[in-house]
Amino acid sequence: MAEEIVLALDDLTVAFGDVKVVNGVSLTLRRGETVGIVGESGSGKSMTALALLRLLPEPGRISSGTLTLNGQDLLALPEKAMRGVRGGKIAMIFQDPMTCLNPVFTVGEPARRAVQYPHELSGGMRQRVMIAMALAAEPQVLLADEPTTALDVTVQAQILLLIRELQAETGMAVLMITHDLGVVAETCDEVIVMYGGQVMERARATELFANPVHPYTKGLLASLPENAIGGRLVAIPGQPPLRPGLAPGCPFMPRCSQAEPGLCDTPLPLIQLGETHAARCHRIPLSPPGGGVSEASLRAERTGDSHA
Repeated sequence: MAEEIVLALDDLTVAFGDVKVVNGVSLTLRRGETVGIVGESGSGKSMTALALLRLLPEPGRISSGTLTLNGQDLLALPEKAMRGVRGGKIAMIFQDPMTCLNPVFTVGEPARRAVQYPHELSGGMRQRVMIAMALAAEPQVLLADEPTTALDVTVQAQILLLIRELQAETGMAVLMITHDLGVVAETCDEVIVMYGGQVMERARATELFANPVHPYTKGLLASLPENAIGGRLVAIPGQPPLRPGLAPGCPFMPRCSQAEPGLCDTPLPLIQLGETHAARCHRIPLSPPGGGVSEASLRAERTGDSHA
């Protein structure tokens, strides 16, 4: 895979008033690479994607961070220039095609389906129209927000194969936002786990599935049907925060069986566990299994002391 960086996002924060729905998120997309973002509804996945296109709903705003496409600062572009980026350079498959397709326009010109309006199509057909629109211009970056939710298994496999073929032909980078961990395992090179607007864990896909570290990541993987205990699915207790970004500590603390008051309610940066693996958790062992960084380095990460 080429190492050319196409899209770079650093320390992005999206706020609605005093509520930070995305809090200090960083990611890099390289040519031909697929990065997955997973997490429950309300974790900040879709808001991250909308911020990349500067399409945040009012009164949402990007309060801090940088965003570059091929080295160009997208946050500094005037709106007219940004319209030239959307679709042609960065395309998006939106999560709900019924609300994103224009109801007064047909979907195209040739063939019977193309002269129909969105309300005349089934959910799966509308989803395929949305995918076709996103891929038609052969964008450099594809933001795919739950791209196969409304599709049956056969069509889902065809769409994922088409995206991979386009990546191979054009070098298109893909940001895959999904609840489907099976899709993540099949398509993604790197996985970012989000909760409460923050990155809880990030790793290469093979490493994340083989050696999850954060309790939230473990909970997501344990909830897969193939991991059911005695025929019963395992669920993470509680609900995601309604107003993320207000408490200073780990947003997952109220639902975490390993939480420790006085420790987990203090801020913590992502801790590097290796070259491509990081997690944000006070309960991470100071000497992680299988090596990783030194104990002194981990302690420095936790205290913010770069000279440790």
